[in-house]
Formats: sequence, C-alpha cells, structure tokens
Amino acid sequence: MSTVRDPGPLAAPVRLAPRATALRETEALCSMPVSAEAVPLLRRFARDTSRQWDLPGSAQEAACVIVTELVTNVLLHSGSRDVTLRIVLSDFALTVHVDDEGRWKHRPAARLAAEDAGARCGRGLQLVDAYAVACDVDRTERGTRVRAEIAVAAA
Repeated sequence: MSTVRDPGPLAAPVRLAPRATALRETEALCSMPVSAEAVPLLRRFARDTSRQWDLPGSAQEAACVIVTELVTNVLLHSGSRDVTLRIVLSDFALTVHVDDEGRWKHRPAARLAAEDAGARCGRGLQLVDAYAVACDVDRTERGTRVRAEIAVAAA
C-alpha cells in the first residue's frame, strides 16, 4: 500500500515506520539527467544489479517494473533535472529508492475511474503496489523520494 507524505512548510519531519534491522546490506547507486532515455537505462541498471546479486526472477521482474514506473513518474510529473536510483539488498528485502529534485504537481481532484478506464497511463503506483510489500512517498522542499520494498527470501 502506498502512503504519500507531504509535510507542508511548517510540519515536523516525517519518520517512516520502524523496520527490522538487517544483518547485512549491499547497495547500488546510479544518478543521471531526467530524459526519456533514463527510463530504459535505469531499468537495465536494476535488472543487471538484481541479476548480479543472484535474486530470484520474481524479484528481478518486480524491481524492473517498479523502477520503470517510478522513473517514468519523475519524467512526466516532477520537473526535476536529475533522478537517482538507489537499490539496497538486505537479508529480507530489496528496496528501491527513486529520488528527484522536482516539485510534483498536485492533482486538484481525485481521478475518476470511469474516465480513466481507457487511459494508456496513470496506473504506475498501482503497479508498484502490486509488486511491493511496502511503498512510501515522501515529499519535501528538496524533492521527492519514493521507497518500495520487495520481499526476498533470507539468504
């Protein structure tokens, strides 16, 4: 389930729910300018990283779908110049972080399912939710970070 946090200008910092502490963590990081080419390049980075870490095919697929959707959202909605992908493997999860420096445009009204039924886009966070066991969106004055966790078997 996705949660969106927009603390506003006077709100206190938002803390994510506590998570179990991993005994080990491995991470990979890639930053690049936001462009249409960033989507397949970062998807390939996620695929190659998850293969190098010898993750199950289901985790590899989940990482690729999540990265594709989140980087596409940055491209279409944030206005950021750069996007950063950080992938962290712990004993129990593969966590995908996508950071941007943009200011997301707020939707004035909720989407209407009937009007969106034939749309070719607009389901990105639903796909992320389908693959992730947890997803958080944090908006700050510095930009947006989306964190999606994919369950993996303990090594």
